[in-house]
Amino acid sequence: MTHSYRQRGSVLAGVLLLAATLPGQFIDRGKDPVDVLPLAPWTKSEIPHLEWSKPPRSHIVNPGFFCTSCAKEKRIRFRKRSEMEEILSAGFPIRRPNQRRKTPFRLMGEPGPYVLRYLFDEMEPEHPVYIEDHLFRLFCDLGPGDIARPNKERTALELEALRQVFPKLSATTSRLTSHQRAHLYLIRAHRVLRDVLNLVDFKENDSYFWRYGPYLGNRQKFEIYLFDRQKTLSRFITAYRGNYEDLFGFDYYIKKDEANVMAACPPKARDHLLNATFTHRLAVNLLAGYRGRHQFLPAWFFLAFGHLLERRESGRIATLVLGDQPARAGFDLRSFQDDVVRRVKANKYPPFASLCKKTRLQDVSVRLRPVIWSQLRYLLSLGRPEFARFIGRMKAVMSGKSTIRTQLKAFKDIYHLTPEEFEEGWRAWVLEGMPGVPRSR
Repeated sequence: MTHSYRQRGSVLAGVLLLAATLPGQFIDRGKDPVDVLPLAPWTKSEIPHLEWSKPPRSHIVNPGFFCTSCAKEKRIRFRKRSEMEEILSAGFPIRRPNQRRKTPFRLMGEPGPYVLRYLFDEMEPEHPVYIEDHLFRLFCDLGPGDIARPNKERTALELEALRQVFPKLSATTSRLTSHQRAHLYLIRAHRVLRDVLNLVDFKENDSYFWRYGPYLGNRQKFEIYLFDRQKTLSRFITAYRGNYEDLFGFDYYIKKDEANVMAACPPKARDHLLNATFTHRLAVNLLAGYRGRHQFLPAWFFLAFGHLLERRESGRIATLVLGDQPARAGFDLRSFQDDVVRRVKANKYPPFASLCKKTRLQDVSVRLRPVIWSQLRYLLSLGRPEFARFIGRMKAVMSGKSTIRTQLKAFKDIYHLTPEEFEEGWRAWVLEGMPGVPRSR
């Protein structure tokens, strides 16, 4: 099968410019100073329990997902995705099958079976695994590798969740197979989903999900493609989006199918780098897709949200996403906070009101990433309920309303502030040392 390039949607964010670990001494005795945000920690009670058949425990009785490798290894009794169609089409948060709302299985804007055939057969990947559940469609071509260890508690929980699918997996292992890594990223996808839904104050009975689509307001599920090698990722991108050079990943919206797509390739195949970039990209995709893409968030908010969630994973890694042209960062990634403080003291940043007017991502300079991240972090410090209401207001379908007018009204109604007054409060917060935000020395 030969794939020709056809434009199928709009690019939301293009090139991954940089994602790298950086040297430096950090607080808490050199550990990575992650920003926990005002969110409850992930706990063991949140790990879905998978029931296995009675001894000799031959298969999972209630998988809730289809996995090509699990089917091959007979961990689930289903051998084909089509055998689980009713379970997989239930939707999220709409969890009951609804004939009227069932949508055809599609990937990258084309029939799903054909795309899977291309991924598994024509691309000749080394470690292909496809997993699908009620919200995500995940394709992984990741080789065996070490598991990132941001902290012992989190790693222990990730391994505990993996042991639901792989009971013989050691609770102290540091090395995972390709199959196990695919499930690890599905677990991480649901942890990112959990945090995003907490920040937007998700309500299951939200009318938007009934009105526009069963998958958080979209007709199709969220698609994730992870590759070990840039060459393989580039071939995949060329087949479905066209020829882009030096591309480490993309975020994409297929308007026809209302599908949200992300792809990533880890620099040097390191799990902690992929995890950070994966979190960044998936967070912005979930936020953009929340309630459907009927009203776009302002560019500054959209770009900063990825950093907000990424810094919950690592304070030493930054994923910089722009349009299609590479650019230098122009700041020291060892400390977003130090760059912001320097800019505030020197008055070298644009007025916040001018940032509110920008609707295109490429119009926000990459050099302003620390600034807009700090502004969003300050907005969150003013109260999580208010933060969620702000997002809800921006994501409401408001026909004929401009992004800037919607922002101005949201600031006035929710925070009782003008953009200028918000900027004054943000400046004071920065000069106070950004209370509650860990930083490097």
